[in-house]
Amino acid sequence: MSREANYWKTATWFLLVVLATIILLGAYRQTEPAPKTVEAQEFVLKDDSGRVRARLGMKNNQSTIEFYDERGTAVWTVPSKGFKPVQAR
Repeated sequence: MSREANYWKTATWFLLVVLATIILLGAYRQTEPAPKTVEAQEFVLKDDSGRVRARLGMKNNQSTIEFYDERGTAVWTVPSKGFKPVQAR
């Protein structure tokens, strides 16, 4: 057998092993159940510039949603015990 034929045989086996690995890993990932719960202490929404524009989290043992303007000032806050907007300055 020539060197070139041996090279192609080795390359073919290598590609078959890589392909089989990719197929098996893909099949394994499909059998994992999707998570039904997402838990976090806080969720932060940022704009394209990386500035915080909204937060969902806890403040003073109350769940709150806060919205911020482009300067990072809270412009609206909703605590869990009713609506209490923050006055814009």
